[in-house]
Amino acid sequence: MTYLPFILFTVFTNAAAQMMLKQGMMTLGPVASPGALTVVSAVTMILKIVFHPWVFFGLCTFVISMASHLYVLSKVELSFAYPFLSLAYVAVAVAA
Repeated sequence: MTYLPFILFTVFTNAAAQMMLKQGMMTLGPVASPGALTVVSAVTMILKIVFHPWVFFGLCTFVISMASHLYVLSKVELSFAYPFLSLAYVAVAVAA
């Protein structure tokens, strides 16, 4: 149980990352279908998406969440830690 704060940190950073990514994509608007793009315009679109502030910070938050999850997995059994990740669904549903 001493690792419960780290598990909850993982859950809530995961949920926060989801919310940031959604905000970023809502701000950017609809994305063109891949078949309608040239290679140059596809790369440009991907870079525009990745470096949009909300998306970028969402991706960074996912990295932090994953690092926290890896730390937790090094300390506790997967059968204990993994079920807590379902709380992220609840957190996203409440925040959304």
